[in-house]
Amino acid sequence: MARPRREEDKPLTDTEIQIMNVLWDLGAVTVHDVQEALNQQQGKEYAYTTVSTMLRVLEKKSVVRSEKQGRGHIYSAGIAQKDYQKKATDHLVEQVFSGSRSDLLKNLLGAGALSAKDLNEVRELLDSKRKK
Repeated sequence: MARPRREEDKPLTDTEIQIMNVLWDLGAVTVHDVQEALNQQQGKEYAYTTVSTMLRVLEKKSVVRSEKQGRGHIYSAGIAQKDYQKKATDHLVEQVFSGSRSDLLKNLLGAGALSAKDLNEVRELLDSKRKK
């Protein structure tokens, strides 16, 4: 029987990622600040209690930190955006591409979703890796 996953090992949901984006953009904020930003960005109404619960779940996943301030809490990202992007990409490579980073790159390049600017950045990155 498989072991249950630890909270911090569970991938983030789409809504949790949206909350993380708010924290990365705004820094240290209250539940109300996150609620307001989500409501504005998503065009729907999130209840205060829903946002509060989600922030506590993210704290259990070790990606959010909180500090008690008065009767409430101030929340901030517990992981840098670049670090989370790497972790999420590594998870994607393992789960979807069977560990093959080249298959991920082929998929991205073959999808035609990259602009000329994106392609130039990829080319420069590949050239710099080749020189090392």
